[in-house]
Amino acid sequence: MGKQLIEYNNSNFLFFNNNKVVLQDYVPPVTKTIDFLLVAGGGGGGASLAGGGGGGGVIYLTSQLITNGSYPVVVGNGAAVYENTNPGLNGDNSTFSGLTAFGGGGGGTYSGGEALAGGSGGGAANNNDTLMYGGAGYPGQGYAGGNSRVGTAPFVSGGGGGAGEPGFDGTLSGGGNGGDGLPTSISGITLYFGGGGGGVYHYAGVPTGSGGLGGGGAAGQSAGSTGGSGNSHGDNGVPNTGGGGGGSAYGSYHSSGGGSGIFIIRYKTTDFSMSGGDIVTTDGEYTIRTFTSNNTLIIA
Repeated sequence: MGKQLIEYNNSNFLFFNNNKVVLQDYVPPVTKTIDFLLVAGGGGGGASLAGGGGGGGVIYLTSQLITNGSYPVVVGNGAAVYENTNPGLNGDNSTFSGLTAFGGGGGGTYSGGEALAGGSGGGAANNNDTLMYGGAGYPGQGYAGGNSRVGTAPFVSGGGGGAGEPGFDGTLSGGGNGGDGLPTSISGITLYFGGGGGGVYHYAGVPTGSGGLGGGGAAGQSAGSTGGSGNSHGDNGVPNTGGGGGGSAYGSYHSSGGGSGIFIIRYKTTDFSMSGGDIVTTDGEYTIRTFTSNNTLIIA
């Protein structure tokens, strides 16, 4: 005969197991609600006349039921930096409790290097008389990147999409700005996450695209009236925001990196006994645990 439950009370189980009575500790299930924010790594801005990287996908849920147990948390890295003229790389995904926030899409690069889809899509780069579209965002997590300007010089790229709005198109007035990320007050103050990186304008003296709120990097600045030497690569996305990197200017064969992601959980202090995370703070009757790297959330 296998193990059979005979009875239990609030402190232990009483089992009949192979003709023997066995007393075991009883851990009653705990089901309460939490709020949490899951942000993926941001996409990289492309190299040379490039579009901005898309912000990492953002999942923000409130009043979610959860029970005691162990929950692995994966925090995605931002897109890596590289040396060539390809589109920017995508950021890495973040995961928690069966949910996946998708990494931001890489920004496009001049003359046909298409922007990539992601949590939020990368911004498109100019391809002469062909309209180049920004990469698509993942529904519910982010928005598309901005489109490029159509036509010959000056070449202008779009900004990366953000978790709160699309990236802006490149125009004769300047490089496309990155879309703003999603605002949340889960940590006790309002912060933005998943901002897109800015897109490049070909010539100096005209604004390049700024990064969106939520860690998006600004685009690189051209050095001369025809894009001379000394052009800069875009700024990297801000760590632990999921921000996309800014597009790099003409002649800068150096992509920008995306900002790493983050996971934040907020719960009523008296509801749970929890461990895990890199930073623990309080906000009135609530405890906030912040994960800036891979870890395990343990609910006792």
